[in-house]
Amino acid sequence: MNNYRDIIKAPIITEKTADAAQNNRTYVFSVDTKANKTQIKQAIEAIFNVKVENVNTVNVKPKKKRVGRYVGKTNKVKKALSESTLTAQSYLLDDSKNVGQVLKEKGASVTRFVRYFVGEGIEKRVDNFAEEVMKEIK
Repeated sequence: MNNYRDIIKAPIITEKTADAAQNNRTYVFSVDTKANKTQIKQAIEAIFNVKVENVNTVNVKPKKKRVGRYVGKTNKVKKALSESTLTAQSYLLDDSKNVGQVLKEKGASVTRFVRYFVGEGIEKRVDNFAEEVMKEIK
């Protein structure tokens, strides 16, 4: 395999993989069946310019398909699940840097992190209107 584009065939986009990408920063690709994890990791890092934390692979066996009286099989597929790291994300205040570069400049490191989703962690204040009115009347 001379080219990285020969290893990574295409992204696999389904509801399940879209949810994994959004929540876990795990991306799923269809890869060459002969490629190993190291080659897949290098290809993803080179093509998408990200830092890959780990790569898991799944070999999907061909399934029998039938159309009328004709019987055939689907193609053998190898799926690669790659997880990118937090430090490879672009820095919000300066797009030319990533989070890892900013941490290195400040002399800091990431030991653990919590991922918040839009609106999560902001609890709505619950007021009892009847109690409020009773306080005003008294």
